[in-house]
Amino acid sequence: MDFQSHCFATHLLEQGTQTVILQKMFGHKSIRTTARYIHISNDAISKVVSPADAVLQ
Repeated sequence: MDFQSHCFATHLLEQGTQTVILQKMFGHKSIRTTARYIHISNDAISKVVSPADAVLQ
């Protein structure tokens, strides 16, 4: 697997591109193959807002 492909896929995912779109762009038959290219940063995880947070506030 190519380092640039990993960076490219991760960047697109962080910009909001759906995983299924990445799968089509890379020409993968399986979403599992695409998932190997995606690396989610801790920063991206910390930005996720839970719907429960709105209810609790």
